Amino acid sequence: MCIIERLSIQLIVDLNQLVEDNIFYEIPNTLETLSQNCQSCHTDYQATVAAMFRAPNFSGMTLITNKETGIKIHYTQHMNTLSKQVNQIKIAAEDGMKDLAISSFT
Repeated sequence: MCIIERLSIQLIVDLNQLVEDNIFYEIPNTLETLSQNCQSCHTDYQATVAAMFRAPNFSGMTLITNKETGIKIHYTQHMNTLSKQVNQIKIAAEDGMKDLAISSFT
């Protein structure tokens, strides 16, 4: 199966032309190519779309970072900080800097 990366507008134009010109024997081949064209996008973006539309929305949440002081942080800010920490840990660990990797938790 040939996977085509983007929807080919030309395929749709060709399909319309085949219909107008009554060249019906070519239509199944063009439809199959168009189907593969569409399927490639569905395959490429299925996980991304599922995550975007099926995942819970945490954007309105706040987290308490310290029980004693009651300091709160917005969920988005927390996730950004967490991403930076994970990246720092990964880079430091790959570079053999165990102490820096451990200190990146703070």
